[in-house]
Amino acid sequence: MHSFVRSVKYFVHLCVLCAAVILVMHLAGMLAVAPAELPALLFASWRGWVLAAAVVLLSAAYPFTGFVTRRVEGFLDDDRERVVNAFRAEGFVPADDDGEGMTFRAASPLRRLWLHFDDEVRVAQFGQWIELSGQRRTVARVAPRLEGYIAAHARTKE
Repeated sequence: MHSFVRSVKYFVHLCVLCAAVILVMHLAGMLAVAPAELPALLFASWRGWVLAAAVVLLSAAYPFTGFVTRRVEGFLDDDRERVVNAFRAEGFVPADDDGEGMTFRAASPLRRLWLHFDDEVRVAQFGQWIELSGQRRTVARVAPRLEGYIAAHARTKE
């Protein structure tokens, strides 16, 4: 069910993006047809159907390709401050800390909207690793930053 909701959110996001591109083309005078004729024209041509199919396929794949889990060597109890700082540097704030793990969310409403309100990143301990699970673009930015923070802290302790 959660995957379906993510797919629908991404579908809406892609549709809004396509509409915005068409609007910009219209305002720039680059649209060859009147805006009222556009829906009929889109679905009367094979290119329109290909565009629609691409939007549907991308939306269906999004829950499986847009979310990842990454591991950074460290201990959540010892490196909690560095974890929080790494997320803050990327525009995220702590949302929940249940003792076993932490949850972060985007700090600004605009960023939450851009991330389709799927901005939650879960951080937990997994053996000798700190595990980050969430939207790919967020985790891909935070994980290397966190590695750097932990490595810098280890060098200062020596």
